[in-house]
Amino acid sequence: MKKRQFIFDLFMLLLSIFLTVGVLFLFHACGQHEDGKFAACHWAERTVFGVGIVLSFITFFNMLSKNYSEKVAFSTSIGFISLLAFATPGILIDICKMPSMICVSAMRPAVMIISMLIFVVSIVNRLFMAKEHKEA
Repeated sequence: MKKRQFIFDLFMLLLSIFLTVGVLFLFHACGQHEDGKFAACHWAERTVFGVGIVLSFITFFNMLSKNYSEKVAFSTSIGFISLLAFATPGILIDICKMPSMICVSAMRPAVMIISMLIFVVSIVNRLFMAKEHKEA
């Protein structure tokens, strides 16, 4: 149980950090325009970065927690916050319309995949925790 729990917690933490760092350096949004303005996708990137920071802190505190109730609360909140990250580029904040733009071709798919992985891992983790708590 402890080893499985640690693996789930570590995986969620690494995915959260990857989302946070990746959105800035690997799968970022469009840059500043010639006129000095930013496209909406830039603000989607910044929002995902902020959500990623929150996810990283919550997953870190989840790793430190030993209390079952706290872990349930952390795991549930991780799931909901990852859905917020999923919905940010393209649903909550519009991004570019051209398929060749980096925000459409790289940022949005990467954010959606990583946030869905975090969501699925948090739900599976929560189900395992409930099963193990019921057996104890």
